[in-house]
Amino acid sequence: MSGITLRIESVEVLGPLLAAFTVLFAVRATRRRPGWHGRPALTRLVAVLYAAGALHFTLFPIIVDRAQNLSPWTNQVQLIPLTGLLGADVSFPLNVLLFLPFGMLLPLMTRRELGPGRAALRALAVSASIELTQLGMYILFSNGRGADVDDLITNTLGAALGCLLLHLALRSTTFSPLTRTFALPGTAFASPSPEARPTPATDRAV
Repeated sequence: MSGITLRIESVEVLGPLLAAFTVLFAVRATRRRPGWHGRPALTRLVAVLYAAGALHFTLFPIIVDRAQNLSPWTNQVQLIPLTGLLGADVSFPLNVLLFLPFGMLLPLMTRRELGPGRAALRALAVSASIELTQLGMYILFSNGRGADVDDLITNTLGAALGCLLLHLALRSTTFSPLTRTFALPGTAFASPSPEARPTPATDRAV
């Protein structure tokens, strides 16, 4: 295996997965399955494209180079927080923006109501998984990726801000009705179905 270099582009992995999702999406949209047509379907589509884009930028290309001389993997772990902010690293605000959609989309797709704190915890878990995967690929494949605590901070912050923006929209009398139409059916922020809305007679009785 010495000297063998293999490069795996994102399209080779994500392309077939997106193609399979497209077929599934088309079939369920044609059958008018709940959550697969109208605005909830747009939320589902955006979420899948966002996930694919995030994986593209964080994990690909995967380069396997057995001939490369590795420095110790511990050199690839950055544990000092806010180094990127103090050093005016452009990736610091970009990583915040990367997880902003995560905080906005996730509450629209979960049955349990998520506030900024809970969204941030889920973003932290996802971000940690990405960082560990990057570090693992460096150890196994010599592809030059490592783990940075600033990425955990910025990704978590981005998700919290995204969720906060969503909650502000939900509390607005102007934007709340429209925002709720993008939530998947049966989720915490979904608009109530016409059958579930109280009739005027019920309102008077209450």
